[in-house]
Amino acid sequence: MVHLLEKLLANNQSPLYIPTFDGSNSPYHPSVLYFPTPWNGYSYWMANTPYPHKTNPYRDRYECPSVFASNDGFHWETTGNNPIVNLTAKEIEDYDYYSDPHLTIREGALECWYRLTKRNGKHNYSTDSKHYLLRKRSTDGVNWDKGEIVMDLSKMYGREMVSPALLYQNCYKMWMVDLKVANGSYTINYQTSTDGKDWSEIEVCNFKGKEIHPWHIDVQFFDNHYWLTCYEKFKGLTLWKSSDGKNFEFACELLNPSHSTASFYGRMLYRASIIKISDNDYRLYFSAEDDFSAHIGVMRGTSPTTMQVVSVDGKTYRNIHNMKDLFMLYLRGLKSAFMFKVRIRLSQI
Repeated sequence: MVHLLEKLLANNQSPLYIPTFDGSNSPYHPSVLYFPTPWNGYSYWMANTPYPHKTNPYRDRYECPSVFASNDGFHWETTGNNPIVNLTAKEIEDYDYYSDPHLTIREGALECWYRLTKRNGKHNYSTDSKHYLLRKRSTDGVNWDKGEIVMDLSKMYGREMVSPALLYQNCYKMWMVDLKVANGSYTINYQTSTDGKDWSEIEVCNFKGKEIHPWHIDVQFFDNHYWLTCYEKFKGLTLWKSSDGKNFEFACELLNPSHSTASFYGRMLYRASIIKISDNDYRLYFSAEDDFSAHIGVMRGTSPTTMQVVSVDGKTYRNIHNMKDLFMLYLRGLKSAFMFKVRIRLSQI
């Protein structure tokens, strides 16, 4: 019991508090930019989507891109009206959904890129679904243009591409996870474009130092290198480093689910976004879930490979104050560990 208590306390950090438009306050899939000189009054800008548990009419209905800003990276506020794009009644009836927001800056304007999946009335995943990549722009982080479809992913590739990560460096550079299985795993593709509409031929990125099974990614550029954070399905977060954006070397394992019921990242992780604040301040904003809700947590360190989970405002996530609570957390932990093993087994079938 003493060992259990120590484990619970060791992983009992608090996540960010970010109010979401649906009222669940369950943010997910962060994309974060840092501006040394504040952009429109804020140094930190984030796009994310709500991802509430046990909700109607369907969970991904609420994956609508939303934008927040902060001046310390820990306390966030809405600058305009969230979400910046929402589904129509007809799209909800058809089980369509938005997903995978990503922020980049181009010529002084903030751009939010995101996906749209049209299910055509089928609730579950279907090969008939259509997938699109869209873009909205804003010069102040408050008012956004009407947006536009920049890529018909289904038409261009004939398959689903997920988790776009973009940088603008004299041209758009984009990485996406390609769900066409190659050698038993998905690949990460790289393309460039001058306008975001006409793209170069796909180049498949190379990875060495460790086997990689990508699901959701982010890419940022600092310290003269591209840094790719990767969530590997039902596993954890890894960090990769590249000088050209196409050939990556394994840097480190960032974080794995704690499997602790006192932890907001006890059940699973998801997409993460890395930024550099200074030469001795690096941060990772990561998606996480426990058995009750989705969250965004923060890791921090003096280098990209030495970051640790921090507790926002020094708080804890769960109150562990008597033996009854401890016992109930223990039982929940056994159930969570069992269900995690079941998901792993099903993913291997």
